[in-house]
Amino acid sequence: MKSTLGVVTVSCLVLLAGCGGTPELDSGEVETVTAAQSAVTSARQSGALKAGDAQKLEALMILCREKPLAESDGMSMRELVDDLAPKLSKVDPEWSAKLERLATNGCD
Repeated sequence: MKSTLGVVTVSCLVLLAGCGGTPELDSGEVETVTAAQSAVTSARQSGALKAGDAQKLEALMILCREKPLAESDGMSMRELVDDLAPKLSKVDPEWSAKLERLATNGCD
């Protein structure tokens, strides 16, 4: 009885350890997040998205769908997209709406 209980307990712990935790972003994915944040900051300062910025935002949206629970600087991908969307509202309403829709409907 004790051995059966021990096996069940160990099995549960192994199962929980394997399923838990937040997905990690690799260095390339962190760079994608940083590039998108930088593009939004730059757009707010200049008043328009620059050439190539749309691709950075698209890459962020793809990453959000691939790893919706991943975190960057303590924010989930959904929270990050939700944070960036209103910052683009006056600069590029179309991209702002795309990001807002992704954040509202969820990255998954």
